[in-house]
Amino acid sequence: MPLQQVQPGAQIRLDTTAGARTYRVDATTTYEKWNLTRYDEVWQAVPGRLILVTCFVVTGSPPTLISSMRRR
Repeated sequence: MPLQQVQPGAQIRLDTTAGARTYRVDATTTYEKWNLTRYDEVWQAVPGRLILVTCFVVTGSPPTLISSMRRR
């Protein structure tokens, strides 16, 4: 599923060499790419949290979509 379609409450499974990890999406937020460094909540180190970042093109300048997830 494309990151743009992920909604809060969805579960994401990440397979690693250490085993499978499951995360629940807490939030998805769209930011302006050129201002991304200004948002402390994106860059804070939070145990058990996974942040997925993607850029996608829409009319005008491309925004950045952030999905924040917590390990279950």
